[in-house]
Amino acid sequence: MHSIDSLGRWAIDRALYFVYLSAFILRAVRGWSSIGAPAKYAFSGSLLNQFIFTGIDTLPAITLLGAVVAMGVTSEIIVLLGDVSSAADVSRALVTVMVNEFSVLLTAIVLIGRVGSAITVDLGGMQLRKEIESLELLGIHASTFFVTPRLIAVAVSQLMLAVYFSGIAVLGGILFSGFFISNRYFGYMEPLLSTFEGPLIAIFILKNLMFGLIIGSTACFHGFRVRHSPTELPQQTQSAMINALVMIFILDGLIVAATR
Repeated sequence: MHSIDSLGRWAIDRALYFVYLSAFILRAVRGWSSIGAPAKYAFSGSLLNQFIFTGIDTLPAITLLGAVVAMGVTSEIIVLLGDVSSAADVSRALVTVMVNEFSVLLTAIVLIGRVGSAITVDLGGMQLRKEIESLELLGIHASTFFVTPRLIAVAVSQLMLAVYFSGIAVLGGILFSGFFISNRYFGYMEPLLSTFEGPLIAIFILKNLMFGLIIGSTACFHGFRVRHSPTELPQQTQSAMINALVMIFILDGLIVAATR
């Protein structure tokens, strides 16, 4: 009976968390749509800085990870399936596994660890120093200038980085297999391009944008939950990372189940 009560409380807490997080996102979007032209100039500057931090500064890590995956994972898939399947089947497997799943999830994990944690610490520190409260007393909405740029930057960067990671992991894996194992694997390039279809591309874009929105919103949400003590910073950072990971894997499972 106690375990059932605990499970019920956990389910209620998760449901309330999702409701609060959704309201947090809607408030940020609504606040951005109502700002005037002068404020949008400052918003654009903040958005550009977030794109640099989230997207461009993450490129080295994504490049290295993509190269490792190309040599260690993609090449293995090509070799194992190449002897028992046609080039079209291998290409379809690469797109399904490496592009639509592996690259999306690994990119999201990198962003959670590098960007999500930094956003939570940054906003949490501002909360402790009362900077956000001071700005709100001046009539500046924190969600407009601190949350919305981060949500947009993380969502778009997740998509762009996943495309970049996919290119390195898949094309790099084919090239590595062709140069170092057998040159017949170069023949997988042509059927690979024909494997990309409209529905698959739409799912890829939607999944990445939703993952990025989850990462950015959970990081900002937990950053604003820091109130009084510096010890709250690591606690909220850990909670943001764990909740983002859980929601991403749940959403990925739901998307896979709905599209199969």
